[in-house]
Amino acid sequence: MSVKIHELDKESLWKLRKEIVLNSLFIHDYDNSFGFDPRDVCTFFDGFIEHVDSLEREENQVAIPILDLFKKYDNPDALFDWYSSIEDWDWFRYTDNKKQKHDMEKQEKRRCIRCDAELEEVPKDQWHYPSFEDEGCHGSVMELRCPQCGAYHSVSDVEEEDRENYPAYNPELAETFIDSDHGYAGHCPKCGNHVVWSGDFMRSEVWCDTEVLDENGKPIHDEYGCDPDDALVTYVMCPYCGASIEIVDAKQSELDEMRKAGK
Repeated sequence: MSVKIHELDKESLWKLRKEIVLNSLFIHDYDNSFGFDPRDVCTFFDGFIEHVDSLEREENQVAIPILDLFKKYDNPDALFDWYSSIEDWDWFRYTDNKKQKHDMEKQEKRRCIRCDAELEEVPKDQWHYPSFEDEGCHGSVMELRCPQCGAYHSVSDVEEEDRENYPAYNPELAETFIDSDHGYAGHCPKCGNHVVWSGDFMRSEVWCDTEVLDENGKPIHDEYGCDPDDALVTYVMCPYCGASIEIVDAKQSELDEMRKAGK
């Protein structure tokens, strides 16, 4: 049976440390003879660096240069002291059945990017927004709605000719991919990995025919169902599978209907 990273003794732990390049930005610098996934080893030693950095900040009230931290803490005793103090390993994604289970759970739980409530999939014949397939776009593949805040999540696949640029379709890229929140808390409804923010705009800026206005100068209904009751649209993309997601706030009239229905 192969050893797991949370089962190392002091000597083996330091051997692992000497095989990698601490604080490296390159995933191949975390290759090791133990057979641990380099992405997991990177996560592990990033945790160690964050730990010693927090110790110095508490003691000195100022940030310490990374090289000075290494001079003080990059030794077998300091590393093993931190390692031995870890009681909960849930923060660490080691490569075994637990990781696989975690990925499956993450994928099954489609959560609202606005409020983190669990999303409900909308049947295609009830989609609120069109897929635009007739206009040459790839088109939506699913639509979900948040029962708590009413936001719609319209999901589109990446074009087939571009799929080789994404880890979900390219094994070579998948080997070095590290899922990161990029400072943005939200997950892709298709694959469960973190999304990256691309921009915000108002619905009327894109979908409404602003050339047709009412007497008050507001956009009139057009073929896409837009009306003067405008809404914020957030556009995000998934760096893993390439899916694009448009999150559209519920209109005030829709929120009023939800409140009446007791949602």
